[in-house]
Amino acid sequence: MHLNDSQKEFASRTDRHDYLGSGKIGLPAFRAIANDPRLADKALILEKSGKSLAHSKELIESFRQLRG
Repeated sequence: MHLNDSQKEFASRTDRHDYLGSGKIGLPAFRAIANDPRLADKALILEKSGKSLAHSKELIESFRQLRG
């Protein structure tokens, strides 16, 4: 599954990526994805590259560690 936040609103018909938590989708959605048991064994591919890639990976891992 590939992940990216979005610079544009839903249904804008524009594919502009943003770093996790910096766009219109927001951190709660990614927290839910990271903690969904149906996705526990699935690869999560962060589609936004650059200097914040490591930060995005850390966010996803921190969401998984908060799982209860």
